[in-house]
Amino acid sequence: MCTNTEYDLNVNVTAFGQEVGGFYEALSRGRFGSDARVSEVFQTIQTNFYRLRSEISDHLATFNDGSGVIPEDRFPAYLQTTEISSRLSTLFSSTLEQIRVHNPGIALATVDIEPLRDHTPKTVLFYYSGKGDLYIHGTDLMLLNNLGRPEALSWERQVPLRLIADNLWSTTLYVPPEKKGEYKVSCNSCWSVGPNIQLAADTIQKLETPIFKTTDLPLCIPIRVTPDNYRVCLLGQGNVRLASGELVSLSWERGIEMTPMGRSSLWRADLVPEGPVQYKICIVRPDGQITFEIGENRTMSPGDDLSYLPTFSLPEGVRVEELSLSAIQREDLPHTELDRRAALNLACRDASVGSSRAVTSAATTRSSLFTEEEIVKVHEPVILTLLDGTPIDGEAIPTDSIVKGKAKDGGWVIFQQGETGCTAGASAFLMMDRGITPDVTTLKTRTATHLEHSIVPDLQAKSLTPIKTSLRTHNTLVQLQGLIDANGPAAVRIRTGPGTAHAIVVDEISSAGVRLRDPWHGWDITITKAAFLKVWTPIITYIIETPTFNDFIIQVDRSKL
Repeated sequence: MCTNTEYDLNVNVTAFGQEVGGFYEALSRGRFGSDARVSEVFQTIQTNFYRLRSEISDHLATFNDGSGVIPEDRFPAYLQTTEISSRLSTLFSSTLEQIRVHNPGIALATVDIEPLRDHTPKTVLFYYSGKGDLYIHGTDLMLLNNLGRPEALSWERQVPLRLIADNLWSTTLYVPPEKKGEYKVSCNSCWSVGPNIQLAADTIQKLETPIFKTTDLPLCIPIRVTPDNYRVCLLGQGNVRLASGELVSLSWERGIEMTPMGRSSLWRADLVPEGPVQYKICIVRPDGQITFEIGENRTMSPGDDLSYLPTFSLPEGVRVEELSLSAIQREDLPHTELDRRAALNLACRDASVGSSRAVTSAATTRSSLFTEEEIVKVHEPVILTLLDGTPIDGEAIPTDSIVKGKAKDGGWVIFQQGETGCTAGASAFLMMDRGITPDVTTLKTRTATHLEHSIVPDLQAKSLTPIKTSLRTHNTLVQLQGLIDANGPAAVRIRTGPGTAHAIVVDEISSAGVRLRDPWHGWDITITKAAFLKVWTPIITYIIETPTFNDFIIQVDRSKL
């Protein structure tokens, strides 16, 4: 049972979301007139955020009676409060990111950074062309977390780096006075090869190329060559294998043409030596004349750091310019990967069936639940109707209507109508699979509650017979698929963040992955099994470790239809 306190907190956070939405619009349209006004409005938003967060923290404390176990009758209210807290943090985090994009100095000036006043900010930049995202770990260094608060880097907790252009990842670290910090990056739970990197206030930063397998040799030369019809090549002796799999035999006349990431700048090649290799970086004129870098031949071994600055003796009119980290970030670099990620998000939105629910920036609460690598397929709807089955006539969708959609070989999907109404959405999926229209009022008024206390009575109200299967007895993918084979789609609860949960419907578990319908996004997707276990296992662990609490898989009994 939820109380007036949860209702009031939800109303206040919703109002905060409207305040943030107005800030976004004014910032994007340049309506503030000056950065001073931007800073002033953002400080007001920040004050409101801390006030609301304090109110939520005080309320969460009332759920702890000292036993460490939340009473079952108060669990729905606890879930709603934690979801409200998560939504608030997401709103402020996205606001801070908008400020950082507009003017990083404002973000730094408006948050409480007293612990960083005497620290030296140092930008770190990494070239990485492999799969997966990069994370940073370390000690004796600080950074600003996604809420803009100072946080110490640690070896135990990974902090995501920001993708700023294709294959380029960055963040800002803060070095304490008269100390040296250390850091290292990881990818897919794998540490980069080599020793920890030391960072002091007087360290001259360079572009780094982390390596995660000793066979990797990412080569990135941070230079700009003018005129821009000159090329940068790698010539030498020995065999190298390119990322494409092609084996190239190097010679001093023929080698590998490197690829500029910008316009004639930031030259890259990804390769693996096949045996001993000697090489040099060369500048090649349009007529084919070659100018080799100055110095002895270089050797190439698996795992070497090949990010360095070659020097040349060039004729008048030809220039090779070293690119500093700040210059690299100002380059007009390709954003294919960023565009791909944006396109995936757009495809996900296009695959959603649409809704009268207003989707605010709070929609990002669960948008990062699964990464693009974890999403195997988004099943786009081939049928779209109104909730009662009325065909949609072109674009003429009545105001306040609810749209449902169905993918090929899939079940019906709608958007949950309330920000905490996921159980009503999951109930609707199970009902529509049986040809029953869900109750509109329930869809629009449902707030966070336990599956047993919401989906079960929802189904009973439509004369369907629910089946409850305890997670204590059925908590593996094989057992879940067995239940689906017997009675069809199953509503389950997954963990979306610390103390927050969400209801979805699982349709199938196969070699391709786990196919599910999510009422928050209003989509039908297949994700990897590992991705599903990442969010389902925490629920199972909590149930097994908490004897006083239980959770259930909810289905419709086929034998009673």
